Amino acid sequence: MLSNPQVKHNDILSGHIDRTTERCLGRSAVLVIQDTTTLSYTEHPSVRGLGPVNDSARARGFLAHTALAVSVDDHEVLGVLDQHVWVRAGAQGDRG
Repeated sequence: MLSNPQVKHNDILSGHIDRTTERCLGRSAVLVIQDTTTLSYTEHPSVRGLGPVNDSARARGFLAHTALAVSVDDHEVLGVLDQHVWVRAGAQGDRG
């Protein structure tokens, strides 16, 4: 499924994001916590479409920046509201 060019990341997440939005409704306050995660697939050389993930000339993978909704009242994790996934361009070791 993920190798199909017609399947988009946002399409896969859209149902979850819709449900997260519904869970946020009626809350007195919701924190949206953001973080970027580096996903390294350096040890999986057969994976294609990866880019540099740090200063190492060898490390390959992609990055995911996620916005996670959390209820202020009871600290319940409500779900993902947004996520951007990208591969850095450039030769191995470039900081693109």
